[in-house]
Amino acid sequence: MKAYLRCYHEKKATGEDYDTFEKKNLPRFRREVEACLLLNNYYWGVWALAVLRDKDVCDDKVFNYEFAISRIKMYKMQIKLFQELKSTEASSPAI
Repeated sequence: MKAYLRCYHEKKATGEDYDTFEKKNLPRFRREVEACLLLNNYYWGVWALAVLRDKDVCDDKVFNYEFAISRIKMYKMQIKLFQELKSTEASSPAI
């Protein structure tokens, strides 16, 4: 994530030094990435169920169910991880 932010800083070329830019933008950038990760897993989990053919709706052996379940698990895992990161960052002393 920091590597991408560094590339973004280089392309933007505001004249601001990178450390100041990172300190100002990394928290917002991280929240945006987290939101996109959650949305991505939610979207593909719902998609896996939406594309089921009518005859496969009750067949739990169909690939789509496993895919949907794995995306839902990833969504829940990411929410937990992001909450833990936020609580860790909140309890860390400022540098």
